[in-house]
Amino acid sequence: MKKFLFFSFSICCIHAMQAFLPMSKYQESAKKAEFYAQKSNKHIEYEVDASASTGSQQAKHSSDRSANRFIEANFRYFQPSSCILQEIYGKNWIDYQVKFSASLMPRKDFWRGLHAWFAINYAGKSGRSINGGEKTKIQLVPLSFGLRFVGDLGIANGCTQYYFGTGLKYYFMEINNTSQFVEPCISRSSLGGVAEAGLYFLVGEHIAFNLMLDYSFIRFSCPKKSCIENVQRFPLKASGIAVGGGIGLRF
Repeated sequence: MKKFLFFSFSICCIHAMQAFLPMSKYQESAKKAEFYAQKSNKHIEYEVDASASTGSQQAKHSSDRSANRFIEANFRYFQPSSCILQEIYGKNWIDYQVKFSASLMPRKDFWRGLHAWFAINYAGKSGRSINGGEKTKIQLVPLSFGLRFVGDLGIANGCTQYYFGTGLKYYFMEINNTSQFVEPCISRSSLGGVAEAGLYFLVGEHIAFNLMLDYSFIRFSCPKKSCIENVQRFPLKASGIAVGGGIGLRF
């Protein structure tokens, strides 16, 4: 009887151990599968984060590149420095300008701010001669080009930029007179220069408002021959300061 009980107990222990061991292996396999699944999920999340980061960096660089060109229309108050021009045509002139600029090295962090620019202006003013009071009109059309640097002021979340630069201006001038003592039409052209500075106020991704200040310097020589005799002639200086603003498009 004792032998039978011992034999039965041994068989039960064996069956219990056989049932227990596969269960432990199953639990261990389940834990390993869960560990590798978590590791795989982390790897997938890392790849997603890396691709998202790369995409955001590419979008940022694309945005930087897309914001390296400006086209703008400006309206400025121009005051000539010549006393003769002020006496004949007055001090208050309106100057209209269309300007285009683009970064020379858009892929460089610092040198991205170096821009080449081109502009065309128009300023016209009517007046009267000093002694006779006859009507006269002057028109100035300069073509200018140069270099400037555009940088971030670091305020208003990067929505305010400054710029400064210099360039050359080639002027075309025409004066129409009604006086019999001067030539009825005078046309001249000459090379001058300009120095400028200003601020951009960015609205959204593509709109920019501009405040600017520049000083232009130009001198027109006297005509060598004239159809009017006994008239004293002097070189004409059309230099002056311009203050104004406008609106532009960034792309």
